[in-house]
Amino acid sequence: MRLAILTVLFIISFSQSTANAQININFSINFPPTIQNSLTYQEITDQHYVIGVPWNYPNKALIIIMEPSEAIVEIYRQVAGTTTLIFQDYAPTAIEITTPGTYNIVISYNNLVWQKTLTIKPGIKYLIGVPGLITGTIPIHTSPTHPPAVQPVQPVQPVQPTNVACPIMPPDEFSNFLQLLEEASFSDEQLKLLRTAAATHCFTVDQALSIAQIFDFDEDKLEAMKIIYPALIDYADAYRILEVFEFQDTKEKFTQWLQTMGY
Repeated sequence: MRLAILTVLFIISFSQSTANAQININFSINFPPTIQNSLTYQEITDQHYVIGVPWNYPNKALIIIMEPSEAIVEIYRQVAGTTTLIFQDYAPTAIEITTPGTYNIVISYNNLVWQKTLTIKPGIKYLIGVPGLITGTIPIHTSPTHPPAVQPVQPVQPVQPTNVACPIMPPDEFSNFLQLLEEASFSDEQLKLLRTAAATHCFTVDQALSIAQIFDFDEDKLEAMKIIYPALIDYADAYRILEVFEFQDTKEKFTQWLQTMGY
């Protein structure tokens, strides 16, 4: 399920040729004509790939670790000679970066460690994968900033937007909002209430899941998630959105919508 949402964000097919040991990556993202097929950063080897593409959010970046699945991902921020662990989780995973700068990406799998220092810029999605960790072609590295592998801690959640026009509903207010949705007679009325709320509030993924339970049919849930998704604040957990749909066909429709919108 986690890998599925990442393929929602970037539909990628890649294969490794034994003849030339190169990874072929094909994008099928629907960008506006002005940036169609444009890449802001590209580094592809037989062991890893780091791809940067434009994002719709100019004030923050998104780092997406695609593979290998179940690898330990650690991200360190480097400031004035000091290195601080800010994120730790299992791949596939993602984290929003609201402060541009230098970050060290460390991916560990089966006692192999891959490291990369990147200058993260706002307005870019960074897609990272290290298939060389699966094939065992990555040499073992050590680093003074890289502690022994441990169970990942709770990932750092993105900071709540400081824009006063987009606050998150407090628990009591959100409970009242859910009650209003439940009392609405028709789905059209429920969606209208949701659009009104989304115009002035942001949502967490947990709130999105609670709202989805109000709707009985997949098509209505699909429209609700289309309204909520642009206002989410914790994209690291966005993969859970697919859980709200009962039918595979609806999941595919949502996937296609995300592609069209450039998420």
